[in-house]
Amino acid sequence: MKAPERPEYAETLILLEELLAGWPQKVVVIDGKPCAGKTTLGRFLAWRLSVSLLETDLFLKRNQGRYLYNEEALKVVIDYLEQKDRPVIIEGVVALQLLRKLDVQPDFHIHVICEKESELEELAGFEKYNGFEEYAKYCSEFQPKKHADHVLDLPKLLRT
Repeated sequence: MKAPERPEYAETLILLEELLAGWPQKVVVIDGKPCAGKTTLGRFLAWRLSVSLLETDLFLKRNQGRYLYNEEALKVVIDYLEQKDRPVIIEGVVALQLLRKLDVQPDFHIHVICEKESELEELAGFEKYNGFEEYAKYCSEFQPKKHADHVLDLPKLLRT
């Protein structure tokens, strides 16, 4: 395997290469706090693995609440990819909650942590305006860090 361009993602990339070997239809979900690095990770993995990435932020209903999605449109895209028998990565802050509503069972769950970023956000009062309260409820119900197949702690990796 060629060395990853993003060494902090090396372990995650290797895990997914093994999971997706042979290209069976698999659903990989990435969740974590806003600004934790989910989209960057998802884009990198989709590029390196030649799979589709669904960024749930693109399906947000604007001006109707922080995490209200156009679920019908998202489900159409997921169903289409399932028909093509191709893997898909779905990333979003409350991704497990959204997939439950869509009756989609993920095959692999990655939870991204970036505490260094969240400390800065909290200091700036960012959490009040970007759904951190809703994210806290999500964490309480789904316990993503505890139940994830893989936890990626970016600041820890970047410090070493």
